[in-house]
This record gives sequence, C-alpha cells and structure tokens, in this order.
Amino acid sequence: MQKQLIQQVSQAMQANADTIARQKDVIDYQEQSIERLKRLLTALAETQDKELKALPSMFEALETSLSKHTKEQQAWWNHRKQYTEGQMIIAEQLSKLATIQMQLTTALSEYQSTLVPADELTSDMSALETMLKGITEQLKSSQNAIKQSQSKLMSELETVAKLVNK
Repeated sequence: MQKQLIQQVSQAMQANADTIARQKDVIDYQEQSIERLKRLLTALAETQDKELKALPSMFEALETSLSKHTKEQQAWWNHRKQYTEGQMIIAEQLSKLATIQMQLTTALSEYQSTLVPADELTSDMSALETMLKGITEQLKSSQNAIKQSQSKLMSELETVAKLVNK
C-alpha cells in the first residue's frame, strides 16, 4: 500500500509538475501577448500623437481652404450679379430699341404714303421731258431770231457808221 501511496503521490506530483508546466506555458503566452499588446499600444499612442501634432496644421489647411472657397464663391456671386444686371440693362435697351424701331416704321409708313407712286413719276417725267424739248426748240428758235436780229442791227450799225463817217 505504501507502494501504491508512493505511486499515487508520484503521479500527483507528476500531475502537479505537468500543471505547473502548463501554467508556465500559459504565463509565457500571456507575457508574450502582453508584450505584443504593449508594442501595439505604443504604436497606437505614437500614431495618435503624430495625428494630434498634425491636427493644428490640418485645421489651418482646412481653414485656408474654406477661406479660399468662400472668396471664390463670393467672387462667383459678384460675377453672377454683374452678369444678371448686364442682362437686365441689355433687355431694357433692346426694349427701347424696339420701341424706337416701331416709331421709325410708323414714320416711314407715313412718309411713304405721302410719296407719289413711281408710275406717276415716270409719266410726269415723260411730260416734263416733252415740255422741255418744246421749250428747248422755242429757245433755239428765239436764239436764232435774236442772232438774225443782231446781224441786222450790226449791219444797220455798220451802215449808220459809214454814213456818219462820210
């Protein structure tokens, strides 16, 4: 029985040694896990520290970008306002121009209604040309008569001059 007891104690001690070995393995594994976690936490802390240090410059860049965007937006709105005002002025001027064109059209219509039609002008022109030809003929005839009279007068003057000189 003592043998049995020694054997049981020996088995118990072996089991105890195995348990201690397993516990040692678990502790080693946990220590490795803790070391790994420490490294990860350190890396995380360093990353967060870098991000925190970069945050002010990122905020400044964002603020600059927003300021630039706001200025560009304002410039675009100003341009749009000027464009709209320009379009309104153009529309106003086109309206005035249309009114003036309508007045001009009315005035031209009134003027055209006072003009003599072209057919009448042609017949009047023909009548005037005929009258002019007649007057021209009369004028030529009168000129010839005047020349003849001048010739007779000259001849008479010469005769008078000869008589006076004698």
